[in-house]
Amino acid sequence: MILGALLATGTSHASSEAPVRIGFLEFPPFSYLDAQQQPQGSMLAFAKRLAEQAGLSVELTPYPPARLYHNLATGTTELTLGATGNPAISAHVLTGKEVIGWIDLRLYFRTGQAAPQLPQDLRGKRLLLIHGFTYWAPEARQLLDDPSLQLRLSKAHGHLAAIELLQRERSDYLLAYQPPVEEALAHSGQPALQGLTLHSLPVSLLLSRHSPRADELLARLEHAYSELKASGELQQWRQRMHLRTEQQASD
Repeated sequence: MILGALLATGTSHASSEAPVRIGFLEFPPFSYLDAQQQPQGSMLAFAKRLAEQAGLSVELTPYPPARLYHNLATGTTELTLGATGNPAISAHVLTGKEVIGWIDLRLYFRTGQAAPQLPQDLRGKRLLLIHGFTYWAPEARQLLDDPSLQLRLSKAHGHLAAIELLQRERSDYLLAYQPPVEEALAHSGQPALQGLTLHSLPVSLLLSRHSPRADELLARLEHAYSELKASGELQQWRQRMHLRTEQQASD
């Protein structure tokens, strides 16, 4: 009954409640800072719309991964929308029941290059990673933590720089998440890259367990999610975010 009252009166009290502290990573086109250092991106727009439906206001703050994980572990950040199962934060978050969509971690290689047979074709190869990103998916760790592969690792400070290094044959492969790579390709006019999907990650609501209102926020946001789903608006947001609604099998 108390929860029902909160849901029914959430909009009228939104202005007097503390904003939901949402932390995000630079992950274009989902979440990033524009030229004026303002938060932008389809995932952030969805988070704002979901909060609005729940009668909540938001405060959006960008963080590097380590800082975001620390904040979720202390309750400084209350909410992020991200991949579930990350061992760095799994003990510190409540996960939404619904999967918003799926994103892929891919191993990219140049157009015209033969697809590698994993893991043997990576032995002794140059593998490029993106600075500031974490690669905790089991399929990625099996490659990165295997000393017998003798991988020569390097990092690029952005997706476009990584793509250019790969195309100029300064690296043999690139390990990266698909949405930012596609965004960089679309804006640069670079030719498409081939890739193998190593892991498909579910994206959901992640609420810090250490926020005093974690259970209330999760209940309200999931109720709002159900309302958007029932009205058909959720599917429009999924299309806008280019999120698949089903898991893709590894290649």
